[in-house]
Formats: sequence, structure tokens, C-alpha cells
Amino acid sequence: MDDLNASSLLAGILIGLLPALVVELSFKPRRAAQNVAKVLRAEIALNLYLLGLQRTYRSRNPKSIPSDFGLSKTTYEAVASMIGELEGVLLTDVILVYRRFAYLLEVRDLFGQFYDQREESDAGSERRRKLDQRLDTALEAFYRNLDKTVVHINDVLPRLDAVAYPSRRWKKGRSLEQAELDERVEAVAKLREENLRELKTDTGPYDKGL
Repeated sequence: MDDLNASSLLAGILIGLLPALVVELSFKPRRAAQNVAKVLRAEIALNLYLLGLQRTYRSRNPKSIPSDFGLSKTTYEAVASMIGELEGVLLTDVILVYRRFAYLLEVRDLFGQFYDQREESDAGSERRRKLDQRLDTALEAFYRNLDKTVVHINDVLPRLDAVAYPSRRWKKGRSLEQAELDERVEAVAKLREENLRELKTDTGPYDKGL
């Protein structure tokens, strides 16, 4: 199973579990914090993996943000009214992590808008020069905040683990070696290129030059 399908499958599983989770939290309030922590931990971990892929994409094309870059927020939105069960500091940090996710998606959209406008401008014009500056600013803001988001997630995940599975003793997990991550990214990139070739219509400005 390729990484794109695996990520979609995991996101689908999380969505499928949400109705049962809402019912359980309604009838077992004492377990609310534990159950909320479990599902949020799974979604944040998925997003951490997607951010790792995007970091490696950057080494392949440092001047672009792909149109298909995305992060999952479905679980958070479904349990938003229940996250108050988490303790204060952890609650604040979880909210900030998701705000960082939203910001990255906002910058991705801005980058696409600026790229559209640049393509419509005249070569050598003052308008194109200003749009080039805006693209550079958006790109720098995107990756600066991506790096900060990864650091923030690595701080939050162990604390969510402690709430979700209080009886376990957590050890630091093995991180992916760069060569392994590069191999996975290469597989995803090949699949993406094959999918783009099958499209009969324009795939949009984000994908130009990727």
C-alpha cells in the first residue's frame, strides 16, 4: 500500500470511529479525557508524518508548495466541544497545534493565489516583481512555521500518550531515517505524477513547475 492510500485509509478510520466516540463520551464522562486524547493523538501523528513528507519534498523543489499538500482536522472538529476535558496546559497546546495546521493551509492557499496572479502578469513588469516577492515571503513563512509545528507536535504527542494510555510506560519511538523517508517520498511522487498524467483537464497553478 502506498503512503497516499495509507494516509487516506487512516484518516477514514478516524472518521469512522467518531460516532462511537461521541456516544461513549456522552455516557462515560470520566473517560472523556482519555478517549479524546487517543483520537487526537492519532490525527496529530498522521499530520506529523505528512509534514515529514513535505519537508523531504522541499529538498526536491524548494521553490514550490504542492497543491495537494493537506492536513487532517476532521477529528479535532468532531470533538472540539469535548477537548475541555484535557488539562489546561495540554489543552492550550493542542489548540495551538491545530491553529498551526490551519495557518499552513492558509499560506498554501495564498501561495496558489499569488502564483495565479503572477502567471497573468507581464514578464518584467513591476506587478510581477511584487508578486515574486510575495511568493518568496509566503514560501519562507510556510516552511518556517512547518518546522515550528513539527517541534510543537513532538512536545505534545508524549503528553497526549500519557493521558490516553496512563498505564503504559512510554519510550521514545524510532524515527524514520532520512533514506527511508526519501524512498517513501519518491514512491508518492511517482504515483502523483502518474495520476496527473491521467487528468484530461488542467491540474491548476500549484502543480506548474513541480
